[in-house]
Amino acid sequence: TIRPNCMAQEPGTQSFAEAVKTAEERKLEQLFEDYYQQYLILFPLEATNFGDSRYNDQLQLSISADFLAKEQNFYQQTLQRLGTIDLDPVSDTPHLMAEILQYELETRLAKFPFRFERIPFQQFDGLPLTFAQLGSGASSQPFKTAEDYDNWLKRVDAFTVWCQVAISRFREGIAEDYVLPRVLVEKMVAQMLDKTIVTDDPTQSLFYQPIDKLPDSISPAEKARLTAAYRRAIEVQLIPAYQELGEFLRDEYLPHARQSTG
Repeated sequence: TIRPNCMAQEPGTQSFAEAVKTAEERKLEQLFEDYYQQYLILFPLEATNFGDSRYNDQLQLSISADFLAKEQNFYQQTLQRLGTIDLDPVSDTPHLMAEILQYELETRLAKFPFRFERIPFQQFDGLPLTFAQLGSGASSQPFKTAEDYDNWLKRVDAFTVWCQVAISRFREGIAEDYVLPRVLVEKMVAQMLDKTIVTDDPTQSLFYQPIDKLPDSISPAEKARLTAAYRRAIEVQLIPAYQELGEFLRDEYLPHARQSTG
């Protein structure tokens, strides 16, 4: 039995397995790779979750009109490109992968007419909850080097912008009677105004926890700089952002929330 993947090959030569691939399979492999790399650029938080550190300083503004148009175009172009590949000569595994990708792209495209961005987050899932997990240092965001700490500060800058857009989106939902149930909004208010986030002492914020665990490999001067920067970011950006979200949900959104559930 020939086992191409175990055969020795000279440097610069194709393996047998590579040689017998069809042209369509090679096109498909390139499409998979291009899709994956572009997806990480579009969703840098996903890259961080996958352990890819290239985009740890970036944060997608996923509820903005520009981002949504770019996201939709990305799926459409990938689906169109997939449609140009003849899957008949493709072997079983990549053929199945192509079918899965097609299903995923069509499913993702189906969401856009519903305009889910009018509810930017809810009590189970959403960026404010994910951001708190990441910023505590207990999730996938790394805090091992000074660069890691600086990367997070850049994400904080982007997060404050996201919060402002989120309030605008919630207001669109109010205007169009596309709102969450009241019982859920009440839970969200409590989450946003939780004392581990909105606190008078920034050193007691969960966002300060990475500073409590500054690695010994970081110099004393850098530790002092980062400590001051994190305290300032928590006081000036994060606490006000969460407080504004919580007060908006409590004072403006909750009165318009629906009594029905489901």
